[in-house]
Amino acid sequence: MSWIPQAREDTGYVLGGGADIILPSDANISADGAIRSVDVTVTAAEMLALNATPKLLLAAPGAGKAIVPAGPVAAVMFLDYNSAAYGGIAAGEDLSVTYTGAGGTELVQVEATGFLDQTSDQVRYAAEATLVTPEENQAVYLHMLVGEVITGDSPLYVRLYYTIVPTTLS
Repeated sequence: MSWIPQAREDTGYVLGGGADIILPSDANISADGAIRSVDVTVTAAEMLALNATPKLLLAAPGAGKAIVPAGPVAAVMFLDYNSAAYGGIAAGEDLSVTYTGAGGTELVQVEATGFLDQTSDQVRYAAEATLVTPEENQAVYLHMLVGEVITGDSPLYVRLYYTIVPTTLS
């Protein structure tokens, strides 16, 4: 089945192959809304400073656009255990995917207890928990809520599933 738009004079465009979908001639075919992913490695040194220095996951998309979590799974986090578990994890000290870093609107949260403090490889799948109001032209960061972990030497691999949406429809 071909999904390449083909010009058609009478009604606009048709997406070829099998059951054709005919779009009005003034339809705008856009890549906005496509599910994308980005993989980011958070080093042990970055993990130890994640509250004070949030880790950039995705740069701002530009004026008129916003990044939002996509799919039933918005983030996958894999702790590649090295030799020392992360310590000093207190209540509320969780991983948060946010706009703008510390203090930004939260998109996804992952409980750190039972994850970062383990002595084996760990994986967590996180879905957006609440309705998100897209924020125009904002980067997305990984942030440790409340305080810093105090020990540990394992990298964290983060895959963020997202889509870019317009902030206006006109």
